Amino acid sequence: MFKSAKDIYFFLVVLYSGSALTVFRENIGLILLWAIGLLIFRRETYYTPRKLLIALGVWVGYFIVNTVIIRSFHPYFLFTYVAQIMIAYWLLSYYAARITEAYENVIYVLTVISLLFYVVQVLAPEDMLTLFKRIDLSQNLFPRRDYASIGIYTYHAVGMFDLFPRNSGFTWEPGPFSCYIALAMFFNIVRNGVRLTDRTRLLVFFIALVSTQSSTGFIALLAILLWYVMSWNNNPVFRILVIPVSVAVMALIYLNVPWLEDKINIEASQQLEDVMHEAKRSKGSYAPGRFVSLQLRIKDFQNYPVAGFGGNTKAQ
Repeated sequence: MFKSAKDIYFFLVVLYSGSALTVFRENIGLILLWAIGLLIFRRETYYTPRKLLIALGVWVGYFIVNTVIIRSFHPYFLFTYVAQIMIAYWLLSYYAARITEAYENVIYVLTVISLLFYVVQVLAPEDMLTLFKRIDLSQNLFPRRDYASIGIYTYHAVGMFDLFPRNSGFTWEPGPFSCYIALAMFFNIVRNGVRLTDRTRLLVFFIALVSTQSSTGFIALLAILLWYVMSWNNNPVFRILVIPVSVAVMALIYLNVPWLEDKINIEASQQLEDVMHEAKRSKGSYAPGRFVSLQLRIKDFQNYPVAGFGGNTKAQ
């Protein structure tokens, strides 16, 4: 998988996106990632192409507008997307059309690793936590949880069932890991001409996705299956009939899979006022569910409808 330093860099970018370590969440993490990329892709950067300059120009233009509106200057916010745009350009210019396959290969390796560690966690959770705490690279990222990460796998004790914790893979939580897997499954099916020919890899992805017990990942899987079925039949009558059938199947799964119905019902029952009150009472961060988060972002949009709150996170 690693044929050059650029392949290793892509692997590092994927690990960074998992946000399982404190360094991946701090400013220095992105600065180091960008600096390493600048060193590896120095030749590609020396003659900066017009497309990259246009992309950077659009971002800088937005940043200027945002700075004027919020009346505060946040240089790291400017650098954040300059770095991300450049990293994306480096990888796209190197892999071109192969980037989806490269992504799939990286996620497959990380998925296999996660399943190996997950089996150990299921069989000997206390011993594994003790070991991971000794080699923990997350720097006590979540002190209130049984949490430890070595970058390629995260010990995450929260689960729907006592015997089967949720598999977080290389990310900080199971939900994001399930989304990475679902995207890799989609790329695999597309790469093979919308056929389920690579069954071994798809089976590994499926087992890992189930082990995450993620409502988001499961819904993404259902969407992929619906897309796959409709891609194989262009008959308009079939497409009309498949919609109610799919809705019925999804409703059946929703009512019988505990991590779908229970989790969605809990999050749907949250009230915006209660979440705001709890955050003020605890004087710390308080993670709301998806539905309340949407309400909060709507309020943010109403307060800053033109360019958002930008780097001024205290305004959100």
